[in-house]
Amino acid sequence: MTLPNHIAGGIVFTGVFGAFAGVNILNHPGLIVMTIAAATFADIDVPSSIWGRTFKPISKAINRRFGHRTITHSLLFLLLGYGAVAGATKAIGTEAPYPTVFLLAYSSHIIFDMMTVQGVPLFYPYNRAPCVIPSDPKLRLKSSNPRSEIAVFGFFIISGIFLQPLMADGFWTSYNRLFGTMTHLQSEFEKAEDLLDVTYRYREATTEYSGSGLAIECTGTSASLWNPDDGWQRLDASPSSTKTILKVIPRHTGRKFNLVRKSFVAISPDSLDRLIRNNIIYKIQLSGNEAFSANYQTFAATEKTNTRSLNLDLLEHLSIFEIPDNYSNTNVKYHTSPRIRSLEASIQQLQTNHQKEVAAAANLTLRIQTLETIRDETTDIYEEQRAVEQLAKLRKRPVLVGDIAPKVKELRTQIAELQAADQIKYEEKVAAAQLKLQAGRSSDLEVTGIATFVEFIEAGK
Repeated sequence: MTLPNHIAGGIVFTGVFGAFAGVNILNHPGLIVMTIAAATFADIDVPSSIWGRTFKPISKAINRRFGHRTITHSLLFLLLGYGAVAGATKAIGTEAPYPTVFLLAYSSHIIFDMMTVQGVPLFYPYNRAPCVIPSDPKLRLKSSNPRSEIAVFGFFIISGIFLQPLMADGFWTSYNRLFGTMTHLQSEFEKAEDLLDVTYRYREATTEYSGSGLAIECTGTSASLWNPDDGWQRLDASPSSTKTILKVIPRHTGRKFNLVRKSFVAISPDSLDRLIRNNIIYKIQLSGNEAFSANYQTFAATEKTNTRSLNLDLLEHLSIFEIPDNYSNTNVKYHTSPRIRSLEASIQQLQTNHQKEVAAAANLTLRIQTLETIRDETTDIYEEQRAVEQLAKLRKRPVLVGDIAPKVKELRTQIAELQAADQIKYEEKVAAAQLKLQAGRSSDLEVTGIATFVEFIEAGK
């Protein structure tokens, strides 16, 4: 097989099979160089090859001693080369997967030469019989046939174009992105050696939401994402969640992150503010030497509370203050005597009855006036007689309207006395609460706890 085919085929072969091992040769120039070098190095036994001209004395010595397609095309030479590259990689202290790339690229050269008519003695020098793929010579390639070489080169180029996303993202990343579920996101997160940028889409009620964020934590049912512009986002796919996760697509960034824990003991609120300012707070646990007031914002809500301890996740803002002295006033409830409500009900009942009496008296007066008019103006003696009889009956049972003012005044006086007594009791409770607060208060508020921050590491560091 010719040099261009070994280069093109080596890149495609190494890129595709490297994807299964999480190796992306397209993301690292050094890995591309290693791929090309390893995919062609086996032909160092040919003095006219690139490697043969570069290392002519070594090439001639190998050619005279072993010939072409012998020792350099064997499994023994492959393993020796792999060991040499692994040792060199360890010596220079790099984490780049040069040994894996060498193994795949060099194997591609041997495998492609096995597809030619001549084959290769894979187990040389222990067994010099050629190994071929496939066994039928008619189906194997002839190196002297330009058409076959051109067809193979075209196949490698087209395959490389179509398989480029697989080589760039890796097999498992491509697989997980295809399905886009929380389970596949978790799988990708656990295997990834770098930071994932997750594009998501979910529905809550009838509204769809979308966005992206850097994955800091991921389980099969939830993910914690950080976006520099929008803050924290929690994707929740648990059965109790109101969100329906429609799609999550991870993308490798090449960056990394660490969770940095910092402890603090007996520091002031100002010192805590300086500690957490400009940091991405993943978790924080703190307690005070006395109760304090806290304003905080998490991914879920903004809260204001008075407490002695806090345990918060995915925090975007936190401020704590000493509780003011007048806090005890708002913490003491004012209790109204039930006797007051009873007296107020009595006043209401008196007023209601009085209104009914006034209405009945007015109605009686109107009826009497109407009957008197009929009596005086009618010309019918019988009608006049009926009016006189009805007037006599109405005047026998007049409606009396009582004076409720004295009774209402008396009841209101009782209410005022009870309210004054309630106010005295309330003020006594407030004074007791203030004494209790002052007795339990230290000279200054101090907090102790642990904060966990997210620290991003740029690629290459």
